[in-house]
Amino acid sequence: MKGKTPKGETIKDATAVVLAGGESSRFGRDKSTTSIMEQTLTERVLKTVSPLFETTLIGVRKTPHPLETLVNHPFITDRVNIKGPLAGIYTALETIKTTWLFAIACDMPLVRKEVILYLAEKRNSNHCVIPVARGRPQTLCAFYNKNALLEPMKRYIKDGGRNLKNFLNSYRINICYIREKELSEIDPELTTFIDIDTVGDMVVVEKILREGM
Repeated sequence: MKGKTPKGETIKDATAVVLAGGESSRFGRDKSTTSIMEQTLTERVLKTVSPLFETTLIGVRKTPHPLETLVNHPFITDRVNIKGPLAGIYTALETIKTTWLFAIACDMPLVRKEVILYLAEKRNSNHCVIPVARGRPQTLCAFYNKNALLEPMKRYIKDGGRNLKNFLNSYRINICYIREKELSEIDPELTTFIDIDTVGDMVVVEKILREGM
């Protein structure tokens, strides 16, 4: 079936982008280079994500970026001056050669490969596959179809649009939302979707890592 990915293989029709261009205003410093147990958050995400894709990109607002000395992946810089993840996803969709983009934030260090593979299996004829955890669509751990979304997103931005969720709700986009019940069968504690917003979140994640996720 189109969109299926055999376990243990790369997702050949998709490119991954780790979005590391956020302002980290609530956290107080650059999250992308913040370390937890001797690895940056970005490196922890890459450790899980990059083996699943033939190409993994790092999306940043501008270069040079301090991550360039830490990770050996191609960097792409935002092509539009927009705050928030819309700029990074739009830039990635313009850049990739594959049909699909998997976008993930750099501050999700507990992402599980089983969750990514499950989302990949749900693509089929959908334009996006977005998990829903703790009552919120997780748009920064999701698959996006370049052929269906790039041109509408370009028009949305040209017309002054600046918000990813508003874009997804404003156009005729076939979105497959994966509910918590399904996700919890793969990731019972939904740790994949713990993102680092505060120092307190770092404490929680470190505790989970020390206890052995």
